Amino acid sequence: MFYFLIFGGNVGNSKEIFKLAREKIKLFGKLLYEGKLYKTKPHGIKNQKFFYNQGFIFKLSFSPFLALKFFQSLERIYGKKKKGSWGPRYLDIDIVYTYPLYKINTNFLKIPHPQIYERDYSELIFKELISFFKNKLKNKV
Repeated sequence: MFYFLIFGGNVGNSKEIFKLAREKIKLFGKLLYEGKLYKTKPHGIKNQKFFYNQGFIFKLSFSPFLALKFFQSLERIYGKKKKGSWGPRYLDIDIVYTYPLYKINTNFLKIPHPQIYERDYSELIFKELISFFKNKLKNKV
């Protein structure tokens, strides 16, 4: 299964944290695409540092629910203390899409991610991921 992910963070050295998390995910699957790194304005709570955001496509054999647990464990390893929206964080990993598409709508997991188009940067990153997938990967699946 292909996972389209967006990493976000604005506490600590986000670039290094993204690199470390990416390497941990690669222990369980294959990195197929690493997108551009974007510096973005905070969404929701405005009085905080700018965020860094980056998109990735990984091929993993995990189910979406197991993948969610794995990504949440990485978030905790890299400093996530509590669940909350829009606040400062070391690492946030969003599953924005899967291929094949799993349509999931639970209290704790929604695929496709419902807020993809609510933020300019996430829409931009998602389009980057989809473009790469369509042009480089889809015919090889």
